[in-house]
Amino acid sequence: MLPDPRQIAAAAILSGALLLPSHAAAQSARKPAAAPAKSAGRLLTHDTCTRVLEGDLIEGAKVGRIRLIGVIAPAKGEPGWRQSLDYTRQLVQGKQIKVEICAERPNDYLDRVRAVVYLPDATNLNTKVLRAGMARILDHRPCHVDVRAWQSYEAEARKARRGLWAEPAPGARVRIRPQR
Repeated sequence: MLPDPRQIAAAAILSGALLLPSHAAAQSARKPAAAPAKSAGRLLTHDTCTRVLEGDLIEGAKVGRIRLIGVIAPAKGEPGWRQSLDYTRQLVQGKQIKVEICAERPNDYLDRVRAVVYLPDATNLNTKVLRAGMARILDHRPCHVDVRAWQSYEAEARKARRGLWAEPAPGARVRIRPQR
């Protein structure tokens, strides 16, 4: 007499279910400690900011170069560069940060990690830089940026003439670098 296919399927499912927990434990033992956790389509990790390279570019001890998504600050040599750099440096350098990496496109064309960064008090660094007028919004869809809200933060900074929007030098303007 041939075995019932339902019994074979049930036995396979049960034996697989018994093996999965031990397999999962073996896999988690192999993961590096700094591996980001995935939560709601986002990759999360904790790090320490070791350097601020530009108003929208920092370096983490574990993650490496982190490009703040959703914002663009003046590049070196452009009006407002030093002001933006110093502002970001004062907020984050040497501090513990939470890095929320874009799961859709985690790296840019220069292989920098694209992320929203949170300060030790859970303040969103990206939006703080926008609200202070130290950067402009840069639409980074499909990543987790609330474009409408962030546009309003930039508009508030412009209206209040904060940061880059304070009395500009004649002919000076904030240039938008293309993102690839």
